[in-house]
Amino acid sequence: MEVSERLGRARNHQQLTQLEVAQRLHVSRQTISSWETGRSYPDIASLLSLADLYRLSLDSLLKEDAKMIEDVKKKERERRGTRVIVMSSLAVDLTGLGMILAHVFKAPGFGIGRLTAMLLVLLVCLNVIVLEASAVPAIVRGD
Repeated sequence: MEVSERLGRARNHQQLTQLEVAQRLHVSRQTISSWETGRSYPDIASLLSLADLYRLSLDSLLKEDAKMIEDVKKKERERRGTRVIVMSSLAVDLTGLGMILAHVFKAPGFGIGRLTAMLLVLLVCLNVIVLEASAVPAIVRGD
């Protein structure tokens, strides 16, 4: 039996509607439906919440569903990769900001041209915009 089938059976056993489960987990009813039909899989945090709600062990919920386990592992690898990218980008931003500040406040022994400073400002701004539009919200949401 797949996780999707176990989820539907466990919800019915608890005499809960998809809407009630969705409200408790702070997701849409359609998300619960997708999980129960196998169109998508819950993330780790949702799996833990579902196991608690349905009074099941995580092991019994996931047992023998290799596809689900591989999907969870894949999402975790992607999340780790995203964190590395975000942390690297933040390091670049901090370095750029430090150089800009050193230029603005005319730090002794530090000199970059006006054009270089302007390019650094542009680079940092673009990097922040790209991070905000892509990776950072995903990490905050826990995707």
